[in-house]
Amino acid sequence: MAEVKPAQLPLELPLEPRLGRADFLAAPSNEAALAMVERWPDWHDRILLLIGPPGSGKSHLLAIFADRASALRADGARLPSLHALNAGAPAAIAIDDIDRLGDETALFHLLNFAVEHRVFVLMTAKKQPTAAEVRLPDLLSRLRRAPVVEIGAPDDDLMLAVLDKLEASGSVTDD
Repeated sequence: MAEVKPAQLPLELPLEPRLGRADFLAAPSNEAALAMVERWPDWHDRILLLIGPPGSGKSHLLAIFADRASALRADGARLPSLHALNAGAPAAIAIDDIDRLGDETALFHLLNFAVEHRVFVLMTAKKQPTAAEVRLPDLLSRLRRAPVVEIGAPDDDLMLAVLDKLEASGSVTDD
């Protein structure tokens, strides 16, 4: 008879994401990334890449930055055109998930626009892009030039703090 392993049960958390600064829980795994976002606009460089595993808080930090900087928000799969950038003249751009990049040329033009117009850009990705993943050499060069701040996976203490916070807010019940 085959050994039956217990299945992991998904934890259904019916809640609307709260992505404000007050909702972000600081922890050792995310303190460097949080400090960098809070240091804006005093960054050493205007383009920054935030990398880390899924569920680590990258999108939350991106939302905090976007709110603070009144940034144009974009997704790696759907970047604004150069025409839209020129028309909107953003002072900051927040791009989530550049590892799901749909159009390398669009990101290349966006980064050139940012440099030319002195626009702040915060991008998130699971890991630093490599030559195997980015086919456009000039884009890879610009991505490699961007400073990187890493956010680690949440530890057990942070996960417990998140669950405590959800329970305190009434998002988790004993139904």
